[in-house]
Formats: sequence, C-alpha cells, structure tokens
Amino acid sequence: MLSKAGGYIIFYENRTVVNGRVYSTDGDIPGLLVEVRNGKTGQDIGTYSPDGSFSYSIGSRSGRSVMAFYIEQPGIYELSASYPQGEGGPTVVLAVGTDLSGGVISAIALPLLLIYGSIGAGIAIAFITYRKRREAAKRAEEEERRIRGL
Repeated sequence: MLSKAGGYIIFYENRTVVNGRVYSTDGDIPGLLVEVRNGKTGQDIGTYSPDGSFSYSIGSRSGRSVMAFYIEQPGIYELSASYPQGEGGPTVVLAVGTDLSGGVISAIALPLLLIYGSIGAGIAIAFITYRKRREAAKRAEEEERRIRGL
C-alpha cells in the first residue's frame, strides 16, 4: 500500500533480518528483473534508475538504491522480482521507500541558509554598529570643538 502519489525508490538490502532469517548478500545482483504493477488495474509501472545513489546503514541493516518508479495515485501496488529463466542468483531482500531527493536537498539547504544567513546578519549588524559609533564619535568631536570654541 503506497499512501501518496509521487516517486519511490527500490532498495536492495544487502544486510538485513526478515522473519528471523539473516540475509547478507554483499555482492551484486546481476540480471535481477524488477517489475511494479498497479494492484487494482494490473497496469505496469515503469521503473528507471534513481536520480542519485542513496544508501543507508541502520543498526544491522544496510541497503542501496537500485531502481525508482513514479505513481500518479495512491493505492495497492505489486512489486515482483526474479531472475531470467534458467539463470539463478542470490536470494535478496528489496525494500521500497519514498524518493527523498527533494527532501535531502531541503535538509541540506535549510541549515546552510540558516548558517550563512546568520553570518550575513552578524556582518550587517557589525557594520551598522561601526558606522553608528563612528558617526556618534564625529558628532561628539564636533560638539566638543563647538564647546571649546565658545
């Protein structure tokens, strides 16, 4: 069940535990065919290479992105994976997650904006303070000259 329209990434979990069984398949998965299908209509959903390379390591689990797909509507979708007939390969675990590439950019951009914005604000405050103090010193100097001249 995919709860929202948008991009999704298929991850190959090379180290994980499923139903008490440990999977550790650090090798490649050549020839693995992955298909995504709308569970209601049976329509095939095209898969493609993700826009970036994403990987994760959480506790004893790790994985990397291998494919991506986009859905127009939320709903039930079926993911199937197999090797071509007559060819074998390791038993692997695949996981599906939302495409975070936009979120990753936001997660990086916001802190940078805050950092550089704070630095810029600090520089502006220092400059304004310097100018105001310099103007105040000039006014005090002129006032002192005026008073001494009387």
